[in-house]
Amino acid sequence: SWPEHCVQYSPGAEFHGSLHVPMDARIISKGTDPDVEEYSGFANPELDTELKRRGITRVFVCGLATDYCVKATALGALAAGYATVVLHDACRGVAEESSAAALREVEAAGAQVCSAEEIL
Repeated sequence: SWPEHCVQYSPGAEFHGSLHVPMDARIISKGTDPDVEEYSGFANPELDTELKRRGITRVFVCGLATDYCVKATALGALAAGYATVVLHDACRGVAEESSAAALREVEAAGAQVCSAEEIL
């Protein structure tokens, strides 16, 4: 139902050039089946399994799109029991109004919404 975007192994799916990704980072993808829409990173059970294996209790969520995947991932993280922080200035939404509503929704559900600068 969406225009083609973030196609695996294409420039549109690459991490931003200024993002530092450690050499030992574990990359867990979602939405790799073109016949299944997956908005939350937690749709892939491997994410929750890996976070628990590493003893992670707090997650930071950012990316595209605030009003869809970011919101769903934040709500999924909360449902899985993680302290959840959404970095609003590291997100971009499809629409300004629905993005603002998504941030209000995740905050009401228990996520902290702040800027990246506030956590540094």
